[in-house]
Amino acid sequence: MKRFLLFLFVLIASCGKNKNGVYSGIFTEESYLLKAEVAGKLNVFNFEEGDKISEGDTLAIIDNEEIKLVIKSIEYQVGSLKIQLKNLDDDLKKSEGLFKDLAISEMEFERVKRNRDLVYMELKSAAASLEAKKENLKKFHIISPVNGYISLKYLRAGETTLPGVPIVEILDPSLIYLNIYVPEDELPKISINQSVKIRIDAFPGESSKGKVSFIAGKAEFAPKNIQTKEDRTLLVYRVKIIVDNPEGKIKSGIYGDAVF
Repeated sequence: MKRFLLFLFVLIASCGKNKNGVYSGIFTEESYLLKAEVAGKLNVFNFEEGDKISEGDTLAIIDNEEIKLVIKSIEYQVGSLKIQLKNLDDDLKKSEGLFKDLAISEMEFERVKRNRDLVYMELKSAAASLEAKKENLKKFHIISPVNGYISLKYLRAGETTLPGVPIVEILDPSLIYLNIYVPEDELPKISINQSVKIRIDAFPGESSKGKVSFIAGKAEFAPKNIQTKEDRTLLVYRVKIIVDNPEGKIKSGIYGDAVF
């Protein structure tokens, strides 16, 4: 048991602070998990794992022929209703003049106006339906929200997806962070937006800038069965530091140090 506790203490210390105020951790790139919003066959997948992508790129397309046909049908309906409305607007304008000249009755004038209003409401409803269908069509296109690269493909072209099923994971190398673990008694010295100097093991002699973006509100116990007050110093809190990485040199899995 003593040997086990010693091992755990060394493990925590390796992620904690040394005498020079340095906390060690591992870099992780910002990830985006894109999931399907609709069911269907994955017809197209334009990229492979490791490929660079840009914001707005269409990564994959789910079969959408059925909804395209519906959209074409509604577009035809909207076009037809617009022509009807134009003719009825002309009729209404003429009827207004005739009614003023007492050439037609109020009942006849109201009939023309009512017919025009009914077509107008029908057009408004069809136009709203068309916009909704076009908006829904976007869900069949998997679009990259950022610049980055394909980390993992969960599906291949030809496979079927369902709403909520992951399709692809994207990593954004320009947004990378360092996770460090800080002992409870040292936590008050760290604050959100605090500037941090970052040293990267893979690039000796080089450094970067970082900023504290997250401090865990709950401690992680190691080991969990420690009861004495002295040993509770093994409580640690995860701190996330966003690190400048404009050239994308820092990669996930690389070790680094946060110098406070």
